[in-house]
Amino acid sequence: MNIAQTWSRFDAWMKATPDAVPEGFKGPATDDEIRVLEGALGVKLPDDFIASLKIHNGQVSRYKAGFHIEILLDVKGILSEWSGWRDLVVQGAFEGTTSDPDSGVKDDWFNLGWIPFTADGMGNCLCLDLDPAPGGTVGQVIRVWHDDERRECLALSFEQWLDRTVKELMGLEQPTE
Repeated sequence: MNIAQTWSRFDAWMKATPDAVPEGFKGPATDDEIRVLEGALGVKLPDDFIASLKIHNGQVSRYKAGFHIEILLDVKGILSEWSGWRDLVVQGAFEGTTSDPDSGVKDDWFNLGWIPFTADGMGNCLCLDLDPAPGGTVGQVIRVWHDDERRECLALSFEQWLDRTVKELMGLEQPTE
């Protein structure tokens, strides 16, 4: 399924299961919001992620998880999470520290080409990897832990991640480990 189909299916399911994502999702991000986000991040976001933002600009609640233990960030939340990590990188907080990544993911503790799109409020997030290691895919979805060296590749694209996650939340697919 494409992004629009996945969101349409999930939105229909949520009408019958409103507590699945507390307070639901925001409306679409504007083209201007997306341009500002890309400019601030210094990147071109993947088309599938932009398509998703144009349907839902994150969750309404910033404090009630809707995607397992995490919230789906809006454009302001994405920039805020990324800026926090960027500040630590610039300050040299991770100098000499490497991670234990899956194949195709760089061994950085945090890379400025990793764009957080979920957060759990404790420093852990899912990121779009826009700077993968050889063998990786631009736009792959990776798990970044703030206090653990694991860097896991969870999906080859945001579209793949969203489809799988929605199916898991709807009970149509077993969660991936």
